[in-house]
Amino acid sequence: MLDIFQNQKTTISMTQQLSQSISLLQYSVMELKEFIQEEALENPLIEIEDKKYDNAKINTTKYKNDNDNDYIESLPNEDHLIWDELLREIKVADCIQRDKVILVKIILNLNESGFLNVDDDALARECNIKDYELDEYILLLQNFGPQGVGARSLKECLQLQVRNESAQIRKIVQHSVKEIANGDWEKIALQFKLSKTELSTFIEMAKKLKIKPFAYERVSSEYLQLFPDVIIEKHKKGFNVRLNESCIPNVEVNEYYLSLEDQNKELKSYIKQHYKNYLWLTHSLEKRQETLMNVTKSILMYQQDLFDKKRNMIKPMTLESIASDIDMNVSTISRTIKNKVIQSPAGTFYMADLFTSKLSTGMGDNVSSINVKSLINNYIKDENKSEPLSDNALSTTLREQNGIEISRRTVTKYRKAMRIASSTDRKKER
Repeated sequence: MLDIFQNQKTTISMTQQLSQSISLLQYSVMELKEFIQEEALENPLIEIEDKKYDNAKINTTKYKNDNDNDYIESLPNEDHLIWDELLREIKVADCIQRDKVILVKIILNLNESGFLNVDDDALARECNIKDYELDEYILLLQNFGPQGVGARSLKECLQLQVRNESAQIRKIVQHSVKEIANGDWEKIALQFKLSKTELSTFIEMAKKLKIKPFAYERVSSEYLQLFPDVIIEKHKKGFNVRLNESCIPNVEVNEYYLSLEDQNKELKSYIKQHYKNYLWLTHSLEKRQETLMNVTKSILMYQQDLFDKKRNMIKPMTLESIASDIDMNVSTISRTIKNKVIQSPAGTFYMADLFTSKLSTGMGDNVSSINVKSLINNYIKDENKSEPLSDNALSTTLREQNGIEISRRTVTKYRKAMRIASSTDRKKER
C-alpha cells in the first residue's frame, strides 16, 4: 500500500539575476563597462552614454633630486600606466629608500615591451652605483615584475622565464632562441636528441613563453587597463574616498520604447520584462557602488598609516576583520575586492594585495605575505654568493630575525611565485 505524505522544505534557488548580481560585484571598472555595454545591446530600453576619459601616458622625463624621499613621493600615481604595477610593488617593498630610488629609476628606463634597452654604464651613472651593483638591482627587479622584465635581449627574456625549469629545458632555450621563435621543433629535436614525449612536453612549455615581458595579453588586461575602481585623496582635514565612475557609462531608460507599452498585449509584456531588467541593472549598480565604498572606507581605517605615507609596510588586515567592521559576509568582501584597484597617495594597489595571509610573528601579530616576500628578496640579495640560502635557512632566518613563523614549504612557494631560483640553481648560475 502506498502512502502519500506532504513534505515542506526550504531551498535556495540561484536565479539568473542573482547570479549576475554576484558577478557584477566582482567586476573591475573596465569589466563593468563592458557588461553595461552588452546589456544595452540586448535591452532596447537601456540607453547609455559614455563619459570622457583621459588615458594619459607615463611621463618618463628623468627627475633629478638629491633627496631620496622627495624622489619617491614625486612619482606619478596614475592608475593606468604600463609600469604602474612595478612601481606599486617597489613603493611598499621592505627595503631601504636608496634601493627603492634605484629600482624606480631602472623601471622608468624600461621600454613599452618591458626590455631594458639602455647602456649599462649610462644607467649605472644615472643611478649613482657601480656596474656590478647594477646587475644585482636588475636581478631584484626581475624577481618583482612579470617574467622576463628587465631583460636586455630576447634570449635573456626567454631564459628568465625558464630558470625554474629542468636543466635540459634551460639548455635548449640558451642555444635555440631562433628555433623557438620560428617554431622549428624538428631542428630542436634533432639537435638535442629529444624523444617524442620530451619534444611534446617542451613544445607545450615553449608555446607559453612570451617574446616580450609586457606581452599583449598582459598589457591589455593588467597594465594598460589598470584603472582604479576607487580613488583615495589626502586633504588637510583627512582623506576623501570617491569611486572612479569616469569609465562607467550613464544608464538611462529609453522613453520612446517605454511609451509603446500601450500598443498591444504582446508588446506590453515585452517592454514590461525589459523595463524590469533595466531596474535590476540600475539597482545592482547602486548596490555594487555602495558596497565597494563601504569596503574601501573600512580598508582606509586599517591602512591609514600606509595611505598617509607614515610607513611603507602594509598593516595586517583580514577579510574577517573588514566583514566584522561593516557587518557583511566574508564571501561578499572577497567578491568585492576581487580585481579591484585603489589609487592612493602611497601608490596604486590591488585591493587583494592589502590583505594579510595567515602568517604570524612571535608576538602573536599577523604579517602580510607581501612583506614576507620582500624580506625573502632582501635576504637572498644579501646572501653569500658562494653559499646561497636554502629555503629551510630562509625559514629559520625569518623566525630568528623577524619573529615570523613560516614553514620551509611556504618559503618555497613564495620564492617560486617571485620566480627566484633555488639555492642550488643560484649557486650554479654564479
